[in-house]
Amino acid sequence: MNRLFRFALIAIMISAVIAFVSPVEETAHAQNAITCEGDLVIVGGPYTNPYATNLYWIGGDGPGLPTPKVMVGTSLYITWTVKGPGTWSNLVMYWQRGAGGGVSSYAFHAGCAEVVPGCDSGIYLPDTAVGGTITDNAAVFAFPDPTQITGTVLEVGKTFWMDGLDSTGMYRQVLVSCEWVWVEAAKTGPNYDEVWNGHPLPSHTVN
Repeated sequence: MNRLFRFALIAIMISAVIAFVSPVEETAHAQNAITCEGDLVIVGGPYTNPYATNLYWIGGDGPGLPTPKVMVGTSLYITWTVKGPGTWSNLVMYWQRGAGGGVSSYAFHAGCAEVVPGCDSGIYLPDTAVGGTITDNAAVFAFPDPTQITGTVLEVGKTFWMDGLDSTGMYRQVLVSCEWVWVEAAKTGPNYDEVWNGHPLPSHTVN
């Protein structure tokens, strides 16, 4: 075995060991520069977590990036509020495995906090969100899954901020009590007040 080949083989073996022992993976969902006059809100998930605990944090450039969070659960969202004003760039969601393996989604959103009436602090309100109406009494789900029912019911005729659908198209994301939750999409419809005037509800998939 010549010396050059031995060096190449050793380098490959070292790389393989580093890849095996490193519990950190970088997502492909980097976000470019965001400038906010107020706070920055970062929302990650939903994550399907097959392990007891995972550690999540945000990498990038900008003031006051949030401290890591240890999360436990099978389906979860992660929310950080970063004090502004400021400009943040190259934001990337990182995770560290609990007992090995990975999670099913690395999706996250980052945007400037919006002050919504009735909420004590700014929340993430995507540009795609519109005013919508509950067209039939609708059970609230923590996640788009029939087993994740919360016991809360939204009354017919009530209006809320609404965003897109889950991957099946059966559930719609709705802002209730300053938190994004899910209801059956078939029980939501446009708001015909003077502000929204029947604006169509979003049809995109919410990651």
